[in-house]
Amino acid sequence: MSAFYGRARIVIASVAALAVVCLGLGLGLWQLRRAEEKAALQSAQDRAATAPPIELGALRMGAGGAGAGGAGATLPAPTAIDGERVQASGLLDPRRSIFLDNRTREGIAGFHVLTPLKITGRDEHVMVLRGWVARDPNDRSRLPDIYTPTEPVTVVGLAVANLQQPIMLGEEPVPGPADRLWQHFDYRKFSTWAGFDVHPVILRQTVEPGYRDGLARDWNQPGLSVDRHRGYAFQWFAMTAAALVTWLIVLWRFKADDDVDGVGQVAGR
Repeated sequence: MSAFYGRARIVIASVAALAVVCLGLGLGLWQLRRAEEKAALQSAQDRAATAPPIELGALRMGAGGAGAGGAGATLPAPTAIDGERVQASGLLDPRRSIFLDNRTREGIAGFHVLTPLKITGRDEHVMVLRGWVARDPNDRSRLPDIYTPTEPVTVVGLAVANLQQPIMLGEEPVPGPADRLWQHFDYRKFSTWAGFDVHPVILRQTVEPGYRDGLARDWNQPGLSVDRHRGYAFQWFAMTAAALVTWLIVLWRFKADDDVDGVGQVAGR
């Protein structure tokens, strides 16, 4: 009977150690992959920062070599300019500005301000992620008054095809006509709400404009979290190593106990 319990304990310890090892290795490798992805993303952003910006809505050459007006040429696909430095000129529409809630900066709660820009000479709009602003600490539903120029502007920034947002627990309804405080941004819902379509790419403004609107544009850089991911990976690998060492010690003790039991049985005879 004691031999049976001894084998059962070995099996249980081995299964537990295997589970911890698989979990630790999997999470450690995942953290390393995340570190590599963010390092590559940071490198791409650094390269884009030194490149001349791509002009949205610029003149393009037609098939016959004649200059095609910006209104006749299509805007580049989001995947073609994702992560590239771009610029767009036109009019900002403050009436259709929305505020994305629960965005923090240096531990302070606030909003991200998204404003559509009608591209000069075209009927198309592109969303501009203008920056961050703190919310009223006493009334979170009170929206700040953001200065928006009425004359045409040129916005320079980074094209973002997929805006990083908090996880949604369920489908959100289309906001009402007067609702400008949003939890998540969705192109389709915004088009329904605003009454016009927007090109499915967001221009995250990085260059300070010639006017002062009080918005912060010191966006988080992906490369800043690379060391953190590597540190997490080290912790998971360390836990895996500790589990292996513990498992070997347990096996050694079980074997030592079995040897003692065996010697005692022989002596008893």
